[in-house]
Amino acid sequence: MSDELTRFQRLLEQAQRELDGLSEQLAVVDAQLRQTEAQVADLEQYLQRLGQPDATQMDRGGDLLRQRGYLGQLFQALGQLNQQVSALVARRQETEQAWLAQRARVKALEKYLQRRLEAQQRRQERQAQHTLDERAAWQWHTARASRS
Repeated sequence: MSDELTRFQRLLEQAQRELDGLSEQLAVVDAQLRQTEAQVADLEQYLQRLGQPDATQMDRGGDLLRQRGYLGQLFQALGQLNQQVSALVARRQETEQAWLAQRARVKALEKYLQRRLEAQQRRQERQAQHTLDERAAWQWHTARASRS
């Protein structure tokens, strides 16, 4: 393999490693997103249960202010989780765009390297055929000269 092809092979390997790293990042973000969305769903279900009559014992003692404070904290936590979900969705989109760009780069390098290798193979085949043709011509010329 020529120096140029070796260089492009190394570039391809590096690009593939970067793609693998982005794939791992994407998997991590997806896992974080699923986990945070599950927390949001759990908290929403909990808040829904609290809103049902007889679901909480805080109201029995007339401790309405404490219950409101508790619900306020739950809604604040829910808001923070929703902000985390929004941030993770944005991060996932950015990571996915970077992954797609890197994948396109890897595919382009693979295609370029494949074409260069095919061109090199064709050159070698033409050179081998030329060598065979020269040898055949030399043998024919030698055989003709020996007959004369």
